[in-house]
Amino acid sequence: MLRIEIPIPTPSLNTLLRMHPHAKKRLRDQYTTILRAAATSIHKAKPGQFRRVWIERRGKRLLDHDNFVGGCKLLVDALGRADLIWSDSPRYLTVKYTQATTSAKRACTLVVVV
Repeated sequence: MLRIEIPIPTPSLNTLLRMHPHAKKRLRDQYTTILRAAATSIHKAKPGQFRRVWIERRGKRLLDHDNFVGGCKLLVDALGRADLIWSDSPRYLTVKYTQATTSAKRACTLVVVV
C-alpha cells in the first residue's frame, strides 16, 4: 500500500474546463512528479495488474460529486504516467472518491494505492 499526500486539493471540473491547456499540462506534470518521487519500484504496476485507488480531497468546501470526480481526471492520468496503475480502464482500476472539509491552510489531496 502506498499513501501519498499532495499539498494542493484537486480543482473542480469547472475550474479544469476553464484552464488553459498548458496550465492543465503543468498541473498534470506536477502531480506526476510528486507521485514518481513517492513511489519506489515495488509500487510500480505490473502489466495487466488490477489496482484499487482511494482519492480524498480535503478542501475549504465540498464540491458536488460530478464536479469532484471530473476534477480528479488529471490526477488519475498522472497515476498512469507515474506507472502506479496499468490503465485507467475499469478492468484494471477501481477508484473510490471521498472529500472532507478543512481549513485553507491544511487543504490537500490524499492518494492511497493498493
